[in-house]
Amino acid sequence: AGIYKIPMEYNGTPALAYVEGIDGLYERDHGALSGWIYFVNGELPSLSCGSYKLKDGDIISFHYSLAQGEDIPNP
Repeated sequence: AGIYKIPMEYNGTPALAYVEGIDGLYERDHGALSGWIYFVNGELPSLSCGSYKLKDGDIISFHYSLAQGEDIPNP
């Protein structure tokens, strides 16, 4: 939710969280390979978003992919 109160739903335990939907857009809404991926400081982490330890100043961005991230260039 955060300061902007954008609805977000996830699956799994907090440490293994997988984002299913943000603001009404969910995984598989646009095909079997569609879903959310995230970047930290322009890099795609190898950890689930619930396991990633943020540092002060880190910038997180979530992107909706139609092809398991293959269609999203690093921001």
